[in-house]
Amino acid sequence: MLVIHIGMKKAGSASIQSFLTLNQDSLKESSIDYPVVGRSGKKDHHNLVSEIMGRAKFFPHEGTISELVEHIVGHSYETTIISSEMFEGADGDAIVKLNESLAAVGQQFRIIMIIRDMINLMPSSYAQKVRFGRSKYNFDDFFEMRIKERRVNFGETAKIWADVFGWENLRIVDLNASRPAGVDLIDDFLDAAAVKQGAAALSHMPRPGIVNAASGWRVLEAVRALHRGDHHLPDEHRLVRYMNGRDSIFNQKRIEKGAVQVGDLRGWNEDRGQYMTRTQAEVCLDIHCHSIATLNSYLPSPLAMPPDLDARGFVERSFLPEAAHIDAEDLRSFYDELGLQLKPKRNSADKNDSAT
Repeated sequence: MLVIHIGMKKAGSASIQSFLTLNQDSLKESSIDYPVVGRSGKKDHHNLVSEIMGRAKFFPHEGTISELVEHIVGHSYETTIISSEMFEGADGDAIVKLNESLAAVGQQFRIIMIIRDMINLMPSSYAQKVRFGRSKYNFDDFFEMRIKERRVNFGETAKIWADVFGWENLRIVDLNASRPAGVDLIDDFLDAAAVKQGAAALSHMPRPGIVNAASGWRVLEAVRALHRGDHHLPDEHRLVRYMNGRDSIFNQKRIEKGAVQVGDLRGWNEDRGQYMTRTQAEVCLDIHCHSIATLNSYLPSPLAMPPDLDARGFVERSFLPEAAHIDAEDLRSFYDELGLQLKPKRNSADKNDSAT
């Protein structure tokens, strides 16, 4: 069986991919293959998505679909898994191309889609964009743009895939569903993948735990202000000089990692804050319910509807989290500490260099 995990984004993909990568050798002993083809040492198969969607980020040296087919045909594993949450954004033509390209493997397909409650997903998606400097908008502006995207209605995304691969080959896993003690998302994923041994037989394999955990609101908003240029730091501050370095992508990743570390030391990550208004939460709930209804009109076993806002104990925000709500001295101290976290190895030329 060829299993294609298509996301959704911010719905446990990093944890699943980390588990598969961490145990890739042990999984082969159970006739489960997580091919290196298409991920080239990485945890995900994003490169295969770039290929079928014709993106500039497609790099043939990282593995192609035709090479993946050769790999699968040349081995006799009972289950092969490819995983990329970027598949979520594929259109119908790209999915048809993928189906036709993989037909030569001569195996049954299993498409796994993991859904997540929109009320939880929206702040998580916002945090991911802000942490890596990919969004400089406040949450309200981000929400207005994000809520209009096609993939927000995951029922439509599922239908696009099912139209090509068939509803009988689609499996939906609800990230927010309640689970018995000792059962986690990895177990649900393995069960959905129909691994012959069953998830319980693989329970001895190490689990990565939570990957890409959210930062506290102060950390997020301090980082967003830094990328927006609203930091009020002098040009000679180490952090500003670092931001203006040549390798901006590398710098952004180091800033993100350093910000989380400084936030931990200051206790800022313990308070994630509340980002949503009740009106925004109601919009998310309506879209989520509509998507579930769409899926339930096709699935043999209906999915549970999410609880209403009062039943789930929804708490509306008391203010829109922004850097302006952080004490100015605390914010400057955070930036100073972050600058020291990013400090390069010292040599005789910069021994006297300070955070400012």
